[in-house]
Amino acid sequence: MPFKAAVAAGAKAVMTAHIMVPALDGARPATLSRPILDLLRRSPAQGGLGYDGLIVTDGIEMGAIADTYGTARGTVLAVAAGADAVCVGGGLADEGTVLRLRDALVAAVRSGELPEQRLAEAADRVRALGAWATVRARSGGLVAPDLSIGLRAARRALRVTEAPGAVFAPITDSPYVLSLSPVANIAVGQETPWGLAGLLAGRLPGTRTRSVGPQDATAELLPGLLARLKADAAGRPGWSWWSATRTGTHG
Repeated sequence: MPFKAAVAAGAKAVMTAHIMVPALDGARPATLSRPILDLLRRSPAQGGLGYDGLIVTDGIEMGAIADTYGTARGTVLAVAAGADAVCVGGGLADEGTVLRLRDALVAAVRSGELPEQRLAEAADRVRALGAWATVRARSGGLVAPDLSIGLRAARRALRVTEAPGAVFAPITDSPYVLSLSPVANIAVGQETPWGLAGLLAGRLPGTRTRSVGPQDATAELLPGLLARLKADAAGRPGWSWWSATRTGTHG
């Protein structure tokens, strides 16, 4: 369980996800769920994880929250559920947004919906994390980032499934990379390397790539697209697999 491992490793902050966990709460996503966030806080003796660090939400402007509850209402529900800090972005990182979310929290405290003690507890955890980071920075205790952690996580998450009787053939020549994906959202951004093409090009000069989005694969454009892809990829590593897949003969 990732959160359990993070707590055991001494993580100072964890981020919630806007996902439903029906076994724990069938009504609200984890970010807004008191039962789920309480599970982080309860002691192991009570069946929890005993976490006392900062809980920060994922982007409160994301559709799962904003489209259902609104960012202001979502902020109040998140803090009431146990979140200590609210992440907001998506083009909304301006003073007006901050003041609107602040005013929503103040109104919730005044109405009695959000206990003042819960808000004070959240503020204490934010200050505690800031103080810890300041001390570490002044003492020279900053740790260089482990840039290999992403690769290790990706390898652990990857599952390779081979067809019965198939022989795995590693790529040794410059491949043709076809990327089927929607436009990168703001969480990824335009600066973030995405997919395999860049990495393969660094290892195998001559690698070619084509990115195909929904706008390229409409009913009218699809036949021409497939023809161009066939012409681009024919004879390159993986072509036999692609061809067999399209004709339904791949094992």
